[in-house]
Amino acid sequence: MCYLGRGEDQQEIEKFLVLFKKKLGAQPKSIVVDYKPAWDVAIRRVFPNTMIIRDGLHTVQLISRAILKTYKN
Repeated sequence: MCYLGRGEDQQEIEKFLVLFKKKLGAQPKSIVVDYKPAWDVAIRRVFPNTMIIRDGLHTVQLISRAILKTYKN
C-alpha cells in the first residue's frame, strides 16, 4: 500500500502508474482510491483488469455530507 498524494491530473497519474507497473512487474488485483474521476480513467488505461475500490473514509464522508445537507434544507 502506498499514498500517492492529491493526484488531480489524469496524465500525471497515468505517467506514475506506468512507472509503477514497470517496477511492480504485474497488474495489481485492486487499487483503493477516492472519488476523483482522473484516477478511474488512468487506472483503466494502465491496469484494465484491476478492480477499483472506493476509499471507505471518503464514502462515509460523502454520505455524512449528504445527510447534513438534507437536514439543513
